Amino acid sequence: MTPAASSPADAVDAVRAALSELHDLPSMTSLRSLNLHSNRVARISHLEPLVRLRSLNLSSNQIEVMEGLHALRQLETLDLSCNRINMIDG
Repeated sequence: MTPAASSPADAVDAVRAALSELHDLPSMTSLRSLNLHSNRVARISHLEPLVRLRSLNLSSNQIEVMEGLHALRQLETLDLSCNRINMIDG
């Protein structure tokens, strides 16, 4: 994942990066914006440390269960469109 050019400390834009897992994110605790549109993410996980996250775009992935978002109390924008969501957990 590469930080967005405009603000490397608080934004990551990894569109069409062929990502399938979110395991690198816990160390990015200052993130405010995360754009993972059009990847291969099947499960929302490892987001708990991102307590400053305000915008999350996971559209056009392979997510079936909406979960793992409860710790994101500052989240203002969430895009899960074009996924295969069939269950909401929590």
